[in-house]
Amino acid sequence: MHELTRSRVQIVTGKGGVGKSAVAAALALALADDGSKRVLLATLDGADDTSRLLGCAPLSSQEREVLPGVWAVAMTGEAARLQYAIKVLKFERMARLVFANRLVRSLLDFVPGLNAVNQLGKLRWHTLEDSSAPFDHVVIEAPASGHALTLLRSPTLIHQMAPPGPMRRDTAAVMDFLRDPALTRVHVVSLPSAMSCRESLQLADALRERAQVSLGLFIGNRALPQAPQDEPREALGAWRRFLVSEAERSRSEQRRLCETAAEIGVPRVDVPEFPGDGAAVVREMAAYFRGLKL
Repeated sequence: MHELTRSRVQIVTGKGGVGKSAVAAALALALADDGSKRVLLATLDGADDTSRLLGCAPLSSQEREVLPGVWAVAMTGEAARLQYAIKVLKFERMARLVFANRLVRSLLDFVPGLNAVNQLGKLRWHTLEDSSAPFDHVVIEAPASGHALTLLRSPTLIHQMAPPGPMRRDTAAVMDFLRDPALTRVHVVSLPSAMSCRESLQLADALRERAQVSLGLFIGNRALPQAPQDEPREALGAWRRFLVSEAERSRSEQRRLCETAAEIGVPRVDVPEFPGDGAAVVREMAAYFRGLKL
């Protein structure tokens, strides 16, 4: 595993369709190391492509072990908010009565970014304050591109609006949690295409400058292997032309990924395209991550 995956919290994002869900699931599986560590894989806003990728029953808002060492949860703002209220009010029945009120729920849903802060605050609690069964790592499958930026900027926006009190104090704690490079890293996943690399560069710049988070790895997903420099002398005709074309495509992709990672200023990891789909791909990708010696 790369040294940047040793951080307690790994956030995975990228443009839609680049395979960030599979990368996040595979990273969680690799970090769990066949059950020797406890890893929480969290999706946000009730999203659940993870159960298909891990070959398990659909996720819920309650954490559960889905594979040896891997717990998974499909978080929602409402469930995280209730758990936060129980923690603050110290009285579960009162918290449930308050948040069962439709008007209260509507008012809270109206506050921009509050659901995101509730979910991030719960993940912070799992990482730093849950003494009953702490997780060694938390892997967060963040939304795509602009939505990920909004998510990671939400604590700052709520902090600026909140009056002095518990909410202001807690949002400050979430901000510190996200911005601590020893604790949290954000990995950007990209395809080797020119458009995907360009959007990944824009996303990385925005995450660093506007969300003020520390970037981890630039992950080139479905990348072709490095082509040999020699011409395919043994091949003839159409087969030779195909091999020459694929070699050139590989060099072009490698050059593009290399230049993008250099411009972002982070280490790069290329992930090949694995055959099959769903759980089979995730298992292969997890084994690949475990085998990286960087």
